[in-house]
Formats: sequence, structure tokens, C-alpha cells
Amino acid sequence: MKMRSTNLKITLQELDLVKRDKSIYNADYTFNPRGNNQNNRLRLLIGLFNRQLGDADYDIASRLFNDETELRRMISSKDDYENYDVDVWYLSSYLLAKHRKSQDFVPFLTAKYIDFDSMIGFDEEHLFMVFDNSIEVEESNKFFSEYYEAKNYINNLNPNQLNSDLERWEKSKNRYFDSYRLMC
Repeated sequence: MKMRSTNLKITLQELDLVKRDKSIYNADYTFNPRGNNQNNRLRLLIGLFNRQLGDADYDIASRLFNDETELRRMISSKDDYENYDVDVWYLSSYLLAKHRKSQDFVPFLTAKYIDFDSMIGFDEEHLFMVFDNSIEVEESNKFFSEYYEAKNYINNLNPNQLNSDLERWEKSKNRYFDSYRLMC
């Protein structure tokens, strides 16, 4: 138990340091096509998962998701999944969705269509968590028709049922990622 507690303390200290000094993130955590630093981002994500998320965590959650999405794009284009952990991408998207910011709708929609596997594996609940009727997508956006399909689908759902479904989904995600929960 002491080991896990120490690891959590170190992980949270690392997360706080990176949040304070963006140059550290740029040096050690930003997606780099020449080197896989996914484990570095995973440590930060584990730190986020183990604390109560607040508004101050949004920027780092967004950067982590964007970098994981870039890695997914590169991995997909090379069809090279051997040294890649998709759960890191899924954890980053889950933590970002918990912020419920409508500006993440298009990035989530884009992520869902990176490749065939992501169309199936990237949960549509991410879209539901951040959806807002004020979201507009330019007709020139390649996901314009998918956006309107999603918008129509969401608007035709019973709001109580949607909220209930999202609560169930969040609980299932917390159980799924429970192995990342570290004890204090």
C-alpha cells in the first residue's frame, strides 16, 4: 500500500508541476512523431483521474486528448498498433468529456472518424456529454453531415433517458479505468 500511495503523491506532484510550467509539457509530453512518449502522458492522465476534476484541469485535459488523438492518427496511418495503448486515448477523452464543454464536440466527432476501429470503439457518449444546441459546424467541415445526424439524434432523445444513460456510462467508465485509481 505504501508504494501505491507514494506513486500517487509523485504523480500528482508531476501533474501540478506540468500545469504550472507549460514548457515542461512541451518538452516531455507533447506528441512527437519520432518518439513515443505516451507513457509520460499516461502518468498525467492517471493524476487527473485520481483527483476531483476542476476548471483548472481543462487545459491540460484538452492538451492530453489532442496529443493522444495525433498519436492515434499517426498509428492508424502506419497501421502500427504494436507499441500503442488505446486505453490512454480513451482515458484522455473520458476525462475531457467530464468537463462538458461544447467546444469539444467537433474534436470528439473528428476523433471518432479517424479510422474504422475508432468509429466502433470511440464511445458516442463523448459526443452526448459535450453536446449543446448552440454548436454550429461549417458546411465546409468534412463532418458536417455526421454532425447534423448526431444533432438530430440527440435532440430526439428523451432528456431524462439521456441523463440516465450518461450516468450509467460514467459509472461504467470509472469501473473500466479503476486499475488507474491509486490509493492515498
